[in-house]
Amino acid sequence: MAFLTAVRSLFVRLRHWTRHHGGEALWAAVFALAFGVPLAVYFAKYFIELPAYKIYVVAGSHYLNKASSDRNTESQFKSSPELVGLNVDGVPVQLEVVELPDDRPETAEAEAQRLAGKDDTLLVIGHLDSEPTEKSLPTYFKARPQVPFIASVQTDDNLLNKALLVKACGGSDSPCYDGLKPLPYLQLSPANEEQAHWAVQFATEGGRHHFLIVESDTSNETYSKSLTEAYKKAVDELITRDPDTTKHFLSMADLWRSKLDEDLFDEDIDCLLYAGGLDDAPPLLKKIAEIEKDRGRVRNRPASGPVMVILDDSVVEQRLEGTKFDVIRVNITDQADAEDYRNGISVYGLDAIAIATQLVNDMNTRGLDFNYGMKAFFRQQTGADVRRNLVRVMQDNFTYRSSYCGTKKTAITPNSRTVYAFDRGTRVNGMFHVWERTGFDSTDVDRWHPPRTLIRGTAQPHKKSKATGGLTASESGKKLGARTAGPSTALALRLRSG
Repeated sequence: MAFLTAVRSLFVRLRHWTRHHGGEALWAAVFALAFGVPLAVYFAKYFIELPAYKIYVVAGSHYLNKASSDRNTESQFKSSPELVGLNVDGVPVQLEVVELPDDRPETAEAEAQRLAGKDDTLLVIGHLDSEPTEKSLPTYFKARPQVPFIASVQTDDNLLNKALLVKACGGSDSPCYDGLKPLPYLQLSPANEEQAHWAVQFATEGGRHHFLIVESDTSNETYSKSLTEAYKKAVDELITRDPDTTKHFLSMADLWRSKLDEDLFDEDIDCLLYAGGLDDAPPLLKKIAEIEKDRGRVRNRPASGPVMVILDDSVVEQRLEGTKFDVIRVNITDQADAEDYRNGISVYGLDAIAIATQLVNDMNTRGLDFNYGMKAFFRQQTGADVRRNLVRVMQDNFTYRSSYCGTKKTAITPNSRTVYAFDRGTRVNGMFHVWERTGFDSTDVDRWHPPRTLIRGTAQPHKKSKATGGLTASESGKKLGARTAGPSTALALRLRSG
């Protein structure tokens, strides 16, 4: 009771004071607005230092070269010239590389949850396998604002499948994708359909027409299944151009020990298309070499020559440098030029960084929204506020900008940087290279890319492929035109894991 009495007395005195000093109170308020707010803004601008915004590169360990020289991948990324002076409204934008301890999808998903919850996260570049990427994308896209994502090396055609499912993002109350605006997503690498197309193209130019598809990778199953289906589709398209051809499928059961010899003999296989990682490749090659040796003893080899083995881009990892292929001639499909691989240049990682900086510059040019402006007036903006605007710019770019340029370091010449064209986030102008792997050396042998060694003047002229007997493209075409049509065979096997 005494407390209420004291409060009432205080209000009576305050009312009495304002009745006689109302003008002074008004001028005090005006003075506070006129001088206090500008002083607050001044101190906020010059004395409150905001933390840098971050572009995070989430990398699988086998995608990082840890050499102490200029081949070190992380050093290459952080020294990208496009990052110099990059900022948003005076706040610097920095690059940070996050190396995952393993390639399990759960590990990538946990890292996605951490980055999506950080105030400084501006954009994420995924420099890792397809399966962990697919697992983590729903986390990035259910965040609000969403986390823009650039997939640098992933080739799976269906990376967005899980991200487009409402249930993958926490139910109907928290969808990743509302079906209205495109996701803030770019996939730089040409996808597996392109990889399969160019692998089959290279094989047919070399006179091969009977295909055996081998799927073997449980560690990156999303990728291997996608590529296997792409191989089947590419061979199907080849078969439709020759009405006399036939196609045979084998079960995806355990055929590694009991059927491989029989299949190579009975079906007269002359090209093996491999969908899997590096671990199973050497024992498979050894097995093929043994079969080829026996095959030569019991009957003549096919007219096209020995079995052409084409490995996929999944074998192109850090360990490949120390893996010697000498038991059988091997070709490898990859997004990058063999010279760039030999020189340790991470082409798609560096180009992803260059494209990320172009997106930031697009945002700076077009301006940030009103909500950001109000918070920035008092230096209260965060990376999430900037990210909201970056998402808007990426969605606008699906309409107003269809292409970006890679960095000068990966260009054929300094004035001829790689152009990445996209259709709603998926690259549409990419082609795969075909390498020939001899011992520890890899050389480009396809005939649809300009040879880097000639343009840059750093090595001997482009090497002709042994797979086509040293023929040029036109000579190979003449040989193909003169061949007698015969049945084409497509077979699919799945190797025993381990």
